[in-house]
This record gives sequence, C-alpha cells and structure tokens, in this order.
Amino acid sequence: MILFTDVSLAFYKTLFFNELARKDDILVVYKDNPHRPFRGKDFLDGEMNYNHIILKGSRVESYRQLIKVLLSVKYDKLVVGGYDNFIAWISVCISPRKKNGIIVESTFRETRKKGFRVLAKRLFFKRVRTAYVCGKSHADLVKAFGFRGKIVNIGTVGLIHRVPQPHYKERSQVKDFLFVGRLTKVKNLEWLIDRFAQHPNLTLTIIGAGELESKLKAISPPNVLILGPMNNMDLPKYYQAADVFVLASISEPYGLVVEEALNNGTPVLLSDMIGCQDNLVVANNVGLVFQHNDVADFENKLAHICNVEFYNHLRLNVSKMDFERHANNMVNSFAEN
Repeated sequence: MILFTDVSLAFYKTLFFNELARKDDILVVYKDNPHRPFRGKDFLDGEMNYNHIILKGSRVESYRQLIKVLLSVKYDKLVVGGYDNFIAWISVCISPRKKNGIIVESTFRETRKKGFRVLAKRLFFKRVRTAYVCGKSHADLVKAFGFRGKIVNIGTVGLIHRVPQPHYKERSQVKDFLFVGRLTKVKNLEWLIDRFAQHPNLTLTIIGAGELESKLKAISPPNVLILGPMNNMDLPKYYQAADVFVLASISEPYGLVVEEALNNGTPVLLSDMIGCQDNLVVANNVGLVFQHNDVADFENKLAHICNVEFYNHLRLNVSKMDFERHANNMVNSFAEN
C-alpha cells in the first residue's frame, strides 16, 4: 500500500489518485482545507474512487488523527505532499526513512536560498529516501538541499482533464492571446496588460477571478477582455480558439494551466519563472520563454511568436505531444518505484 499524507483537495490530484488506485492500493490523508478562493466552482469536484481520510477538527486533533493512521495502517511507502506543513514533518518523523518519499512541486527559482528554513528543509530531506519531482528545476532544488536519495521525475503535479489532442491546422495570423488563472499579484497581470496596451492589433482574454479583478478591469484597454472565473470543463473552447497562451508570473512552481493549453493544441509564451518550462515547453519546442519583467525580451519573444511561419512550426510540435503517455508516466512513477 502507498500512504499519501499532507495532500490538498484539488481536481487534478483526484484524477491522479483515481488512476493510481487502479494499479495500486492507496490511502490518501487530506488536510481539512476545502476552501479555495478565486477558483472555478468545479476546482474541488471529482468522485474519489479510492480510500481516503480528511483530517478534521483543530490542529491538535488533526495531528492526533494523523498519528493514529501512521501507527495503525500497514503501508509499504509513505509519500508526503510537501515540506512546509507540520503534517508532513510528523509523517516523515514517525515513518521509517526507508519508506519515505516526497512530492516536490517547488523550484529553486521561488525558494529562499539562505536562513533557518533552508536548514530545516535540509533536515527534512534527511528523513526522505525518494523525491518525486515535477521537472528539472524541481530536481535542482532537492539537490541544493543536499538530498542524496533517489530522484524520480513524475513530469507534472497532477492530471488534467485531458481532451483528444487537436490535429494540426496552420493558422494565417497570430492575434488572440489567452490567460487563465487567479487574478493576483504573483500572476503579474498589471505588467502584462500594460504590454498589450502597446499592441492594439492583438487581443488578450483573461479568465479568472481574484482580489485584483476590479483594478485590472479599470486599467484594461479595449483589446483586453476580462471574462471572470469559469469551470474547468468550459475552458477547452477558449484554449482552442486562442492562438497563444501567455503566462507572465513572477512565481509559478509548476503551471498546470500550461499543460491544459498545450493539450488543447495552443503554443505558449511564458516567463522564466514557470516551473514546467524546462521539461514541458523547451524540451518539446512548443513555446517561448522570456525573462520576467524584461520588456525588451518580452517584446522580442512576442514578435517572434507572432511570425506565422515560426508559430505554425510550434503548433505542429504541440499537435505531436502525447498527453496519455504524460499521464501514464506520473501514475507509473509511483506504482513502480
């Protein structure tokens, strides 16, 4: 049995656990944190077809429930969902090190390099034998913490609602850009809107909600449209209608929306702070990466991706991506390791 602890409720985790449960016996212990501000209504949806427990009550009561599970359940592997929660620390300290694994969704780009927390993380990783990383930059992080155990590249943070990969069809112009996500500071949307204000011949559609919604609407020029939040199941038509998906975040440990865009046939334009850029985007040549907050570099990459011949080359590469194999890689990484 694989025991997962310190897991947050999210549709992409539910999809992953459902598929893993078809191959292995699992038990998932969730934190009691169902509230997700500024998400689509179906962010937490999904039938859980696997054994699971949701920790309830006060923190002390949650810890008591967790310890009871750790001491009473017979498991072969323990996998924690991170290292910044006391639930994860309790888990790896009680469980034998040889059984312990961690899913690493953070990268070195947004993680502090000095201070007490770094020392604490080094100590945490001494209690772990296997690190399941989402990509190269995530692997670089665990190595920086002095981890000497086994590193398994799972390639993603969860499973998206996959659609049949659209067949390649060239486009005659590159005009319509799309953003999907929370309307928060970290997404760098004020900067992005300002860039598109300089290009009235292009359009930017923004889907999402957040504390900046009113401000962004107030500063948006006519070629920027803010539609508000949408359910995940309604997004494919917007992804497939767009020419390019753009994400200018100043911090993005992974970026599951990038997978969604690519699975819908859409090339991407990303800042260098997006965690999935190395393994997913650069490796498959399906988009461009610009230096975050660098206007000159953004303008250069924007002009490049608007070149129709180059753009259609990216679009052809996107059409060749195999998201079924991508999903199977994540599932098999746990079932076989």
